[in-house]
Amino acid sequence: MGVSAAIQEVFEKAKRVAQTNATVFITGDTGTGKEVLARGMHYYSPRRTHAFVPVAVSALPDTLLESELFGHARGSFTGALEKKGLFEAADQGTIFLDEIGEVGLDLQQKMLRVLQDKMIRRIGDLKEVAVDTRVISATNRDPETLVREKKMREDLYFRLNVIRLHMPSLAQRREDIPLLAYHFLNVYRYSGRVEVESINSDALMLMQQYDWPGNVRELQHAMEVMVALADHPQIRVQDLPGFIQPNNRQVFIPAPEEPLSFKVAKAKVVAEFEKQYIGKMLDHYHGNISKMAEGIGLNRKTIYRLMEQHHIASVKGQNKAEK
Repeated sequence: MGVSAAIQEVFEKAKRVAQTNATVFITGDTGTGKEVLARGMHYYSPRRTHAFVPVAVSALPDTLLESELFGHARGSFTGALEKKGLFEAADQGTIFLDEIGEVGLDLQQKMLRVLQDKMIRRIGDLKEVAVDTRVISATNRDPETLVREKKMREDLYFRLNVIRLHMPSLAQRREDIPLLAYHFLNVYRYSGRVEVESINSDALMLMQQYDWPGNVRELQHAMEVMVALADHPQIRVQDLPGFIQPNNRQVFIPAPEEPLSFKVAKAKVVAEFEKQYIGKMLDHYHGNISKMAEGIGLNRKTIYRLMEQHHIASVKGQNKAEK
């Protein structure tokens, strides 16, 4: 979910790749939404009517993970019954191997055979079983570094890295924060003591300025907590977690992507200030332009010009307030 150029580029490529059977390798920091992207690709693919099987490979030791992935034959160990593995469960569908970089080298070799030959062998069994499973894998580490450090087999890396998609961090797509915040607000809006309907513009601005090292997952958790603890139908600055509060952080000034003269850089900062200030004042005066003009010392014509210049939509209820 998002409207930023960074995430839209990923989505467009993912949609095209989804229609193929190509193996996909998704990279990106923890919490950026790698599994959500993989799941979306599955549902955009011809395999959508079959299973999507996510596997958190880092959650299990390799001995248990091997049994989960490949299954085991009856009697392969004490009390063992015949069991299909997750590769078989995902036959005709998609298996998502999250944090693939945490798998040991021995198990990597067995996974390589699945990618090469589309065959698996259950633990304790002699026969091989053909599987038609699309593999999407992901890691929050740099895969090339893993190969150099001998923590990932180079041949497996080449098999996984057919199509590379990189999920940007939330700090790299700040314009998506309001959209995501309202999405999670709608998910959790009835979970607290009061129904939360909106987010104050000051609070939303501070949320956009925060770096969100935990990315979308951290934002989701923060929204869940704020809604659960809210005693007001609007999320306000005082409702934000302490780590987002302005007295705990430095002011965020966006750095230009390329060197700019002082005059041009200053103009950009002033333009951002005007946009945020007019938006906040519209919120404060509930869209009443006459009262706002009197209160902030600008005439109505200037306010309307700034609204048009910065593409600021009229506040809900403005027409009523002006009558």
